[in-house]
Amino acid sequence: MNLKYRNRIVPAVILALASMAVLVLNGCSGRDVTELELATAPVDPVVFADAFLGGLDYSAFEFSYYEAMTIDQTDVYAGTHSLKISIPAGLWAGGSFWTHGPRDLSSFNALTFYAKAGSDLTLDTAGFGIGIVTPPVNQAETTNIQLGTDWRQIIIPIPDPSVLTNERGLFWFSDGGGGSQPVEIVFDEVKFARVDGITNVRPTMASRTVEALQGETVPLPVGVTTFNVNGEDVSVQHTAAYFTFFSSDEEVIVGGVGSATAVGGGTADVTARLGDVDVVGTVTVTVIGPPAETAPVPAFAAADVISIYSDVYDDIEVDSWRTQWSTSGGVYDQTIAGDNVKAFLGLTNNAYVGIEFIEDQIDAATPGMTHFSLDVYAPQGSVFAVKLVDFGPDGAFGGGDDTERGLNFSSFSTPEFVAGEWVTLDIPLANFTGMNFGNVAQLILQSPNVGNVWVDNIYFHK
Repeated sequence: MNLKYRNRIVPAVILALASMAVLVLNGCSGRDVTELELATAPVDPVVFADAFLGGLDYSAFEFSYYEAMTIDQTDVYAGTHSLKISIPAGLWAGGSFWTHGPRDLSSFNALTFYAKAGSDLTLDTAGFGIGIVTPPVNQAETTNIQLGTDWRQIIIPIPDPSVLTNERGLFWFSDGGGGSQPVEIVFDEVKFARVDGITNVRPTMASRTVEALQGETVPLPVGVTTFNVNGEDVSVQHTAAYFTFFSSDEEVIVGGVGSATAVGGGTADVTARLGDVDVVGTVTVTVIGPPAETAPVPAFAAADVISIYSDVYDDIEVDSWRTQWSTSGGVYDQTIAGDNVKAFLGLTNNAYVGIEFIEDQIDAATPGMTHFSLDVYAPQGSVFAVKLVDFGPDGAFGGGDDTERGLNFSSFSTPEFVAGEWVTLDIPLANFTGMNFGNVAQLILQSPNVGNVWVDNIYFHK
């Protein structure tokens, strides 16, 4: 789901604005403010019942049909108003109902609403936890909801209500429309409730094997929890926030509520529980620790260096350490004994990472720079490639004046690349044959087999 959105003015809606009470303190009360209890979010289950109340707002998802939602007075389940979703042929609609102030929903076990459609159809998705102005940490939804021309109550169980003590995302929906036919959907009496008859909780997560860098949050799969609701199974897909995670080795992984953290090199299994129910599925995590030793410290005088990345020199401004056109894994900042390094993941099968400094292009020619240098550590692999790209006098990509050159390094090259130790690739600029160096704007790193690599001290020197 694309979480970008646009706020739309809702026709026929008068937003109720709560007045603010002002507390005037006359004199000194003598009360220690540390004794005061922290304010808690209000408990309010109502999302929509005839009007938008309690600071509620609606935002359509980006690229959806923004005018889909209106307030209707002719087709209602209860009261005087309902929410009508009208989707023209060939379009889709979706959006979130969210509050400007959070609510405590932890005393309820389900989101409920009544819905009908202009004809029998399947509503793609509905759920809660997309608060628009806050990350969708607690996002949950159910899919393929069967609707007819009669009013039907839809019940979406909350995987773990105790998570929702401070939630802004109350209700969201998305539907792809009817293709060549327009679609009409009506919602009413949207609210959170304590529903009897929700039993047989069956939480699952996909078993998988993943890698994580030491100090980083472990990438965990979404959960799918199936409930028996009044005799029928209802499955809810949700973020990991509803699970508590446990590690088979806490020297490698430390578990917690909604997340797990890689703390040391090695491999550990991560399992989970939803409340007191074991989650089916195991994530096997290999934690990649940084090298034990720091890279060699450069000894060139600062006046003879143009630095892209080093703790020793002042660096230029880098626009991106992983461009959108890169094919490698992620890029992470790590430290080794206080020294900052860059960790690049997934340099296998000739995957590459592009590093751009277009706004601060390097003129290595005018000051007479003679070498390009970087320190590299890869635990494995035999070939590592370095490419420089110069944008030419116009300072822009393309235009016929660009030059570039890539070089491969191995145990047979000069300088030499070997796995398992820090190596300094101090490369004469003359080796980049056919290149200009007046507007260097990109550095590209590539390999068929190193996998993960740590890089430090990237600079030109003379």
